[in-house]
Parts: sequence; C-alpha cells; structure tokens
Amino acid sequence: MTISPRRRKKHRRIVIACVLAALALLGGALAWGQRRKTANAAAPKPTPSAMATSAPAEVEPPPQEAAEPPALEVEDTALPAPQATPAPEPLRTPQPTLPLRPSQLSRSLYQAALRVDAKQNTVQGALSLTYVNHDEGTLYALWLHLYPNKALPGSLTILRVSLDGVRAYYTLEGIDGELLRIPLLNELRSGEAARVYIAFEAALPKEGLSAPQNARGVGLNGILPTAAAYDLVWIKDAQMGELEYAPIADYRVLVEAAGVPAGSGSMQQLADGRYYFTADAVAEFALEIGK
Repeated sequence: MTISPRRRKKHRRIVIACVLAALALLGGALAWGQRRKTANAAAPKPTPSAMATSAPAEVEPPPQEAAEPPALEVEDTALPAPQATPAPEPLRTPQPTLPLRPSQLSRSLYQAALRVDAKQNTVQGALSLTYVNHDEGTLYALWLHLYPNKALPGSLTILRVSLDGVRAYYTLEGIDGELLRIPLLNELRSGEAARVYIAFEAALPKEGLSAPQNARGVGLNGILPTAAAYDLVWIKDAQMGELEYAPIADYRVLVEAAGVPAGSGSMQQLADGRYYFTADAVAEFALEIGK
C-alpha cells in the first residue's frame, strides 16, 4: 500500500510531538526532584530542646495533702550561770627517764690547763669539770661563777662549751656576765655526775684577781669557772671566798708561766715553766704568778 506524501508528513509530525512531550515530562520530573532535594537541605534540623518540647509531658499525680508536722517541744533557752574559771595546774617537774647512773667520784673534780702571759696579763685556759650532784633534788642546768667578769666586766670570754662530749648551748647571766648557765641534755639526779668542758680566755687587771696580801705578780685566784653551790636552789649571789661560794671539790691544774706560781695547796714543777697544782678544797686554789 502506498502512503501518500501528505499522510507521511502528518505521521512524522505526530512522532516529533510525542518525543517532545516525553522530553518535557522527563525535564519536569528532574526539576521537581532537584527542588525537593534543595528544600530538604535548607530546612533547619530539629534541636534536642525542640524534640524535648515536642515530647508529650508526663502527667503529674495530683498533689497530696502534706502531713502536719508534730509540735516541737520548746526547751528553756535561759543561759546557764557562769562558772568560775578553774585555777591553772601547777607546773610539773619532768620525771627522769633514764636508769640511775651513779658517779664514780665522791665529789666534783676540776682538771684544768692555764697558759699565763704575765707581761700581757692574759690567760688562756681549758677546764674539764666532772660535776657530782650531792643534793637530793634533780638538776636540769648547771650554774658556774665567772669571777673575772665580776672583777672586770667582759674580761673573761667563753670560747666553747661541751657537755658529756657534745657541744652544748649556754648563756651568760648576771649584770656583768659573771654567771654561766649550761642547760643539761639529761636531768642530773642525786648521786649522778655530768662532765663539762670549757675553753676560755681572760684579760686580767694589772693587780690580778684577789692576789694574796703583800704578794707580787698576777693573782689567779678564781680564774677558773667554778660551779655555784646548790641547796634546794642555786646560790648565785655568793661572792668569792664566801662559805656558799662553791662546794668543796678536787683540783688538778697545770700552769704554764714564765714566773714561778705561789699559793696554797700542793705544787710540783714538771719542767721549766710548767707546774702542776693540786688542791682538795676550793678555798685552797689560790695562785700568784711572779713577774
């Protein structure tokens, strides 16, 4: 069958119209999808607070009537009467903690070495004192007389103090520093002893220290630091030569001097310029160095 050119032309127009319609539908579908995608991206996401707000609220139970609290018993608010302040407790004496250490000596012992410069009126000295406590009480410090400072204030200087082999703390007491106080590391009970080492130097007055009457030279009476007497309390105000000046003790003193010492007690010459002096009472320790 032969199709006429006119019908063939009409058929071609219909095909072209169908193709254009299909393309238009496809373009519209693509455009609608793109707009929806863009709208979803631009829309704000719901926040947790918004979600929480949108959540259904829990229904609270109806409030119950609160129980009436029990009545409080009112106490008497009156303040108690003020009481008297108790008196402070008396100071307690520390109790000994170490076992008894009886002394091997019956009384105190002074062992000393003196180097005397009679021309310069100076003395260098070292003293080892074994102090024995003969009193019934317990001692917590030792007191020693520094007689040169009483005669000439500031003339005797303490260089070092040791207590039982350990360097010790000490203080100078009195108006002119005429007393030496040494606190004890361990309390000293009756019958016990403590060993004290003292290094010192002294500048003496020209007339010396309590030189014997009608004597020539430099008097050294009282040059050594001497423990004060103790009778319930320390007798610190006693003067040289008084009965309570110091307890009786043994003395062993080595003297180095250009002159010859003279005085009471027993003296032995060891070499030229070296003398060994002994005494068994404090009143007997009196030396005079001749010029």
